[in-house]
Amino acid sequence: LPQVTAVAQDGPRWSVQGTGVDLLDAVITCLAAHRIPVLDLRSDSATLEDVFLRLTGHSIRS
Repeated sequence: LPQVTAVAQDGPRWSVQGTGVDLLDAVITCLAAHRIPVLDLRSDSATLEDVFLRLTGHSIRS
């Protein structure tokens, strides 16, 4: 999927990272098309502080 930038596995848990407003829909559609069962699904978005920390390496709060 072109929206996906990273995939990681931690035991039975998989993490998919990506960009675009249709990322979640694309991942769900792909899983369904391949008949991969999903037992739990969570969605997180980066906060402004997350982005600032990633870009600068410094926390907004001292």
